[in-house]
Amino acid sequence: MRLLPQKPKVQPPIGRITDAWNMYRKNVMHKWAPPLQRQECRRAFYAGAEAAMTASAILAGLEEKEGTQGLLEIEAELLRFIEQVKAGEA
Repeated sequence: MRLLPQKPKVQPPIGRITDAWNMYRKNVMHKWAPPLQRQECRRAFYAGAEAAMTASAILAGLEEKEGTQGLLEIEAELLRFIEQVKAGEA
């Protein structure tokens, strides 16, 4: 299974993390989620966006071969996490 060639089922608007968060909140979070859960989830979502931005900045500074390798390593890590979620380990 590969992540990079696949398009997400729901495409967030490009350029605004707030729009992506609102789409996530609408499609994933239960509408009766308590305020603390919403707050913690939003913080984690934005922390993930910051991590993606940092990784993008690092990869952008690499030569093509190294950048491609970096993307493949990130993809492999995400695939491992998906398997952990499926197994109830994450």
